[in-house]
Amino acid sequence: MQNTSGRTKTIINTSIASAAVNALMAAAKGVIGVMTGSPAIISDGVSNLTDALTGVIVLTGAKLSDKPPDRKHPLGYGRIEYLFTLILVMITIYGGVTAIIGGVSGIIHPSAPHYDTVSLIIVAAVIVVRFILGAFTKKKAIATGSDSVMVLAMKAINNAKFSILTLALAFIYIFFSVSLEAYLAVFIGVMVLKGGIELMLRTVSKIVGQRSEVELTNKIKKTIASFDGVYGAYDLLLHNYGPEKLTGSVHIAVSDTMTADRLDTLQRRIVRRVAGEHGVVLTGISIYSVNTHSGEAADVEEKVRKAVMAHENVIGMHGFYINKEDMTLSLDAVVSWDEKNLPALREAIISEAAAICPGFEINVSLDPDLSD
Repeated sequence: MQNTSGRTKTIINTSIASAAVNALMAAAKGVIGVMTGSPAIISDGVSNLTDALTGVIVLTGAKLSDKPPDRKHPLGYGRIEYLFTLILVMITIYGGVTAIIGGVSGIIHPSAPHYDTVSLIIVAAVIVVRFILGAFTKKKAIATGSDSVMVLAMKAINNAKFSILTLALAFIYIFFSVSLEAYLAVFIGVMVLKGGIELMLRTVSKIVGQRSEVELTNKIKKTIASFDGVYGAYDLLLHNYGPEKLTGSVHIAVSDTMTADRLDTLQRRIVRRVAGEHGVVLTGISIYSVNTHSGEAADVEEKVRKAVMAHENVIGMHGFYINKEDMTLSLDAVVSWDEKNLPALREAIISEAAAICPGFEINVSLDPDLSD
């Protein structure tokens, strides 16, 4: 996994490259547009200038999000990247709406377009440049997992595709005198608007806090469970403070005979390995004690598990422990989000466990399905 500083450097370099290429294209089109008197070339140059500004916004967001933690923000500024992505999304959505309005106006009040050889050659050259820029930025976006850089890629690739359509419609008009540019503008606007809204929803979901990726949580649990003395890892909860800036907490099941010094050493080793292999800082490791001195406890656990798992919306059970000295039985049941009556479910599980272990105090915790 790429470390944060390396990731930020990649984003900065990519945004600089994108801004520079678009600025050069804007300048070239501006000069040629003025020389040829072509409003289409000038308009496309303005579009490139907007894309260059987008690159500057990505650059600014990357630099701010990589600021080191301080007293006011002890977990850093990583989430700023999401806010800057929303700014880019708003610009994209505005562009889509503007294109739709312009296209509808062109349909209602049609006007004959003007094409010349220079314009068509420039459009063809721009297509090549935009596809190259789009492929480059998309590769970097995937490598860094940056939605901001993905906006740059999306704009470059979409503009290239739309330029192809523009070129095709130009030839249709030249040979058949049929003008479809206004309809193309509406189509482009709708596609841009759709992409912008989808990215906005994805970014807002990250800001609100969404379920962690299955692949990552499974890898972390597997790493933890690989330690000698750990019977399982449960209730893994990750907190996102920006791309690749994750903290988390977890429960581990260990023998009821493990001493405090061994447990302390085990926890420290787990924290170091998870941070090194997965880039996640575990800020808390809680303990489930496992009955290892009584075969009877295993038989009871099997019976209780069968009863608990018979409930439709219970998807897992862990943290089972019997303490004969205190006459207590404890367990955690993982419950699906489909369950609507948690108090009733908890009481039902308590009653069933009490029937299996009469005279015991039954402690049941219902855990939400936080991670896979």
